[in-house]
Amino acid sequence: GGLHRAAWPAFDPAMLVEDEIELPVQVRGKLRARITVPATATPAEIAELARELRDANFRIEVAADGVHIFAKHFHALASDAMSLYPRLGVEHDGGHAFYLGVELMKAELAFKLGKRYRQDEPLDFGVALDKVEEDATRFREMGHTLRKSKEGRADDAADS
Repeated sequence: GGLHRAAWPAFDPAMLVEDEIELPVQVRGKLRARITVPATATPAEIAELARELRDANFRIEVAADGVHIFAKHFHALASDAMSLYPRLGVEHDGGHAFYLGVELMKAELAFKLGKRYRQDEPLDFGVALDKVEEDATRFREMGHTLRKSKEGRADDAADS
């Protein structure tokens, strides 16, 4: 009875499911902390989180019942994410409107395909690419929106 006669381990798809994920916490576009939360939230957990929020920043989550978007004193749910859009009050903020439109469509796609969605993260399913490992001990490079706003401020300072 050597090792070479032992049975090959059986595949268990449950082992591929993440129990927890790490989320960035930003204040005015700057990373302030990272929190670890359960990978999938129930509709009741999302409703509780929405009730506890103290700021007006929109959060987007996907649960078994659809796409949730919530902020302080606001919580809406739909399976068609764009039906939520008119209720957000961002028609005079083009950048924020565009951002929320993109995130809502990513959330709807994940919901309809039964995949996991994480706000501000790229969809990481459906492509045959190697996943780039991230150094969790360092801040991420600033995104294109924040980079443009900083460049604009530098240009304004140079003009004065």
